Formats: sequence, structure tokens, C-alpha cells
Amino acid sequence: MSKVSLRELNNALSKSEIGLDADTIELTPSLCVYHIHNWNHGYESWDGIEVDSDGNIIQGNAYRGTRRSFYSDFREMISFLTDYLEYNSVSEIIIAPCYRYNQFTRNARENDIYKEISSFLRNNGVRRGERTGIKLPYSGSINIIEMVVEAAYRDVSELCIFIPEKAVLIEPNHHFQLVFWTRQLNKHRETVKAILHNYSNLRYYDEHSNDQT
Repeated sequence: MSKVSLRELNNALSKSEIGLDADTIELTPSLCVYHIHNWNHGYESWDGIEVDSDGNIIQGNAYRGTRRSFYSDFREMISFLTDYLEYNSVSEIIIAPCYRYNQFTRNARENDIYKEISSFLRNNGVRRGERTGIKLPYSGSINIIEMVVEAAYRDVSELCIFIPEKAVLIEPNHHFQLVFWTRQLNKHRETVKAILHNYSNLRYYDEHSNDQT
């Protein structure tokens, strides 16, 4: 692993034609992979099943489930992401906030995954609040990738996974999604669609082509 300066990171993002901030990222094409269970802010916001006066379960806009259900769905998303990275023969990734600026969300709770992320950054010479990145080989790094995705799904971290060699930025977020930002959208769309055939609970949406499955 090695630390990547903000200048190096921004140069690599610019070379991939990926936006550097909240305004320019919206000019970058993207597609989104999501789970049929619409988790929001992780399992810790779940407060039990609610019912209306007729005895019907109230789901609201977000999926409500147990911790066990959350991690079962999480394993599916990680399995898909691993398939995607291996399909593309990814050799190296960079973990950094990128356009999101911050390492942690505004309302991040200092829980177990927060401490894990903090330790990872500190051990790699990245101080709190820095926008620098950490470069690491994909091989042997699945635990770190899982940590980054879990922290995002639990609304703790805003770190992303940048793959310069494939010119794609993968953004996990608290809506239990993986957003793929890339100028090579057609290529990555076909890859995502091919892999999704193996995942009956996952879907994708591409607003640029109004394609949804």
C-alpha cells in the first residue's frame, strides 16, 4: 500500500475524465447497481416492524430488516462487486473520498466500522480530514473493499473505490447502492448486465439510456 497525494489523485481522475467535485461529477455518466431490499443507513436504524390499524406491515420507502438480513444482502453486493473487479482483471485500486471530499459522513457514529476505517487511514499515513488516497493491489485486498462498502452502507464513510486503469470510480452509498462513474459507460454497462444474470436480487439503473432491469 502507498499514499497517493491529492494532486496525483486529481490528475488520475482528470485523465479518466471523472468529475473532481459535486458539480462536475454530475457531468460524468453513471449507472447504479442496487439491491431489491432498499436499505437506508444500514440496519442500526431499524426499530422493529410497524403495523397500521388494519394490521398491515408499514415498510415506508426504506427496507426494514434485521442485522442478519442486512449482512446477507451485503454479501450479495460484495459478491457482485468482486465478480465485476475480476471480470475486468483489475490489478490496482485507490481508496479515497474523491469528489465527495470527506472521509466520513456528517452524522457518522463512532461505532465499530468507524474505528476500523480510522485505523486503516491512520496506519497508511492519512490524517483525519485529508482528501488523499491509498493505493493498493486488488489481490489480497477484499477485506479492505468490504470495509469501505460496509461503512458506506451504514452511513459512516464517504470513501470511494477508484480504478484508474479502467477509468471508473465506484461509489458505495447509504442507499445500499454501487454507483459507477465512467466515460466508458457502454463498456461497463455491458459488463454489469452480464454479471447481473447471476444475481436475482440485484438490479441496475442507467439514467443516461433510461435502461433499467
